[in-house]
Amino acid sequence: MKVLRVLLVDDNIQLTELMCEYLIMLGHEVVIAHDVQTALERFEKSFDLLISDYDMPDGTGFDLISHIPADSNIKKILISGQIFSIPDFVKRYFDVCLAKPFFANNLESAIDNLFL
Repeated sequence: MKVLRVLLVDDNIQLTELMCEYLIMLGHEVVIAHDVQTALERFEKSFDLLISDYDMPDGTGFDLISHIPADSNIKKILISGQIFSIPDFVKRYFDVCLAKPFFANNLESAIDNLFL
């Protein structure tokens, strides 16, 4: 698998650090943000993958992706503890939706499937 540039966005600092360590262990480059505003400030068109929590203090994962330029080819994974309460129309804007908690291999499989 190729090395991916990942933007990882979640307000849960411990979970973000664990996911970051795991993604680095898999060989990927990771940039972290803990809220929508910081993610938008750190966003670059060169990211391959966005992994975003849905509900954050300053907005949602949907708010975040609505600000990503239309010409971006970034793949998007939504993660949430309340995945079943998120409207279906929102889920359609993401390539994969994972319910928290999930196993690390579920995240790895989702990434592998997106970049086959």
